[in-house]
This record gives sequence, C-alpha cells and structure tokens, in this order.
Amino acid sequence: MKKIIQKALKKGADQAELFVIESKDQGVLFENGTLKKIEGSQSQGGALRVLRNGKLGFATTTDFDSEDSLIDQAIAASEFGSPFKFDFAPNAEFKELIPFDPQIETFDEEQMLNIGSQAISHMKAYDANILSSCSIGKSIQTISVVTSNGCEESYDRSYFGFSLSGQLVEPGNFLENYDGIEQTRIDFDLGSYLSSVIQPFRQGRKNISISSGKYQVILTPRALSGLFLALEQGLNGNNVAKGISPLKDKHSQKVLDERINLYADGTLKGTASYAPFDDEGTPSQKNILFQNGVLKNYLLDLQSAEKLNMYPSGNAMRRNRLYMNRDYLELPSPSINSWVMDGGARQFDEIFLDVKEAVLVDQIMGLLMSCQVNGDFSGTISLGYHVKDGQVTGRVKDCMIAGNIYDLLSEVHLQEISQDQRWILGAHGGTHMLPTLFLKDIFLSTK
Repeated sequence: MKKIIQKALKKGADQAELFVIESKDQGVLFENGTLKKIEGSQSQGGALRVLRNGKLGFATTTDFDSEDSLIDQAIAASEFGSPFKFDFAPNAEFKELIPFDPQIETFDEEQMLNIGSQAISHMKAYDANILSSCSIGKSIQTISVVTSNGCEESYDRSYFGFSLSGQLVEPGNFLENYDGIEQTRIDFDLGSYLSSVIQPFRQGRKNISISSGKYQVILTPRALSGLFLALEQGLNGNNVAKGISPLKDKHSQKVLDERINLYADGTLKGTASYAPFDDEGTPSQKNILFQNGVLKNYLLDLQSAEKLNMYPSGNAMRRNRLYMNRDYLELPSPSINSWVMDGGARQFDEIFLDVKEAVLVDQIMGLLMSCQVNGDFSGTISLGYHVKDGQVTGRVKDCMIAGNIYDLLSEVHLQEISQDQRWILGAHGGTHMLPTLFLKDIFLSTK
C-alpha cells in the first residue's frame, strides 16, 4: 500500500491517500418461513484519492496488480476535480479499540441455520398466518488507511448481523414489523428480538380511528432514529460549510431543550461503528453534539473541518447511501456512527402509566422524501398505537406526522425523556442507544 502512495507522488500528486477493505462474508436467508439461500463471498477493494494542484482526484480498483492504472486514473480525474484545500490524515495516536470477536470468526453456517430455524419456528408457533423472514450474517474484514502524511494504519473487524421480520395480511389490515442488530460481537438474546417482533401482532390487530388534531406523542427509540436523519443533515459539516444548515451560526448556542444530551460515538465497544479510526484515518472519539441543549460540535470529516477551521471529529465514512453499508466506491463524507442520547429521570413504564391519551409512534414511512437539511420531516405512521389511561387500546392507521426536528426537541414540545434506553437497529442502518421521548401538542393528520 505504501508503494502505491510513493508512486502516486512520483507521478505528480501533491498528496495521496489509499483506503482498502478486505472482506470475507457469509450468511443465510429465510424468506416467508423457508430457507431461501446460503451465500458466501470474499472481496478486496480500494480507493485512491490524490490532491494535485489544489484539486481532488479519485479512483477505485479491485485489481491491485494494476496499481499504475489506479494511480493514472486518479491523477487524470484530478484535472476535472473540484478545488480542495485540506490535508490527508497525518500519523496519530489511536485508542486501543479492538472491534474483533474471535467467536464470530468461528461462527459457522450450521449455527446460522440453527438460529434462523429457531426464529422461524417460534414465529410459526405463535401464528402460522404470519409470513416470517430472517437473515443471519457475518463478516471478517481488514480495513486500512495509508496517506502520504504519515498515517499507516489498519485494523481487523468482525461483524455480526441479525434481522427478523413478520407480515400479516388480514381483511382490512396489513401489519408488518421487524427488529435486529448489527454489532462487532456475537452475543445477543434471540428471545428479546422474538418478543419485540411479535408484540405488534398482539396489540395491533384492532384498529382505532382518531381525528386530525394535536396529541401527546410517544416516540420510541426506533421512530426517533428515523427522525434523526433530519438532525444528521443539519449537523453534517459539509452542509454547515455551505451555509445551508440551520445550525450554521448556532455553535455554542442553546438550540434544543436543556435536557437533551446527544453524542456521536465510535468508541462504544461492540457496536457496528466501533473502530480505532474513521475512513480517513482520524481517531474515533465520543463527539459531543449537544450538551444541555447547547450545540457543541458538528459531524466533521477532513474537508469540512478545514473549511470551518475546526478539528475533524472522526465521523468520515464511505457509506453506500442506498444500502447504508461501508463501500470503498464512495467518497468519505460526514456521517453518524452511533447516536447516543442520555436518558431522563423516570423509567418508561412509570411515565407510560401517567398517560391519559396519546399516540405511540414506532415506525414512520416516507421520511426520505422530506427536506431534511432544514430539519423538516413528514411521513406516514406505519406502526403506531392509540394509548388511553396508560394502556394500548389498538393500532392507529392512515395517520401522518410532520414537523421540524429542532422544534420537536425544544421545550415547546418535549415533555419527558425516559430514563431507560435501548440499543436499536436504526431505521436506515447503524446501531444507536436512544430513550423514548414523550412529546406534547404534536399535530397528526388523518384521512
């Protein structure tokens, strides 16, 4: 890898950076209650970025025997590249973070099939009319970053993924739910995910009609992670530098309710984003975004940090925006690793018993169609419940929620934050530790 960097400099690059990911993957998929496929693959890919005459060139390869071609393509691309003014990562001290679980390496196909069969059998035993699907997979990866400025680092990473879903079609009703986890360790409680997926089929088969109006709304961690897509766009350092983020002039100012403490943390052991450095070679850290409602930092890669005269925050990721997985074909950009939000004073169950009437929102569909950079969101509540006197009375259908994430998290609407938090598979990838939010005076529109 260092040889490619040296060659790039000899061929005219002012600076160079090489990112390489080697991966060995294995997985099984059950679909509609039956085994659909068993698959395995092995791959290696790399991306070369060069800075030449103040412009960025980018090229990718899966053939490292053709390193001259890779270098020539990156340099040629720089002729037409956008002006860039930043330095690639230097040598740095990294925390001893080891995102590798030897048990994942030995986790085999038979064990995957056993977990999947157990999950499908349990779903069928509960209700044979529920169409259940389950995927179990693992990946062993080596991720490396080498730059002409002294960074020469790599780490081994293990990945375990599990997801379970169910669909039920009845006259006048379509009910769907899912749950799962992505992490760098293998320990997980299958029973908890079975209970989570089955719960809506216990509570959501009776439909409750509500009228348009203002309601107390309870946002589960899963629903909250979906709405945080808008918050991520506002915190994105590139959007701040362009001046299109509503947070562009808000640093060190109170933006949210003082009870909001929110972080982006790549150092949490076992999570999918747990790593010693990001995809540009910047050390991972606990990035304090909001402290007591005050904006403390943004999500910053090398480029946006340079433009804002700040330090990179370890949030540069090469992420496929469709599948939300790491992809060497993508340029690095500021992204969330794991959302972590502090809990409040009381447990969820205690707060829930005090609820007179509310709508509990667990899943929201269509959020990607919103103008998220402004913090706006709009979507259909695909899984929500009517709550009366601390009890779920049934499912709410044909209901929409819309608003602005900064308004939602202000003292105008935030009523209470549950003390207990939950690790959840985000609505659009990643694993996040979030509480449940109790909100007041939220307008819901219905048919």
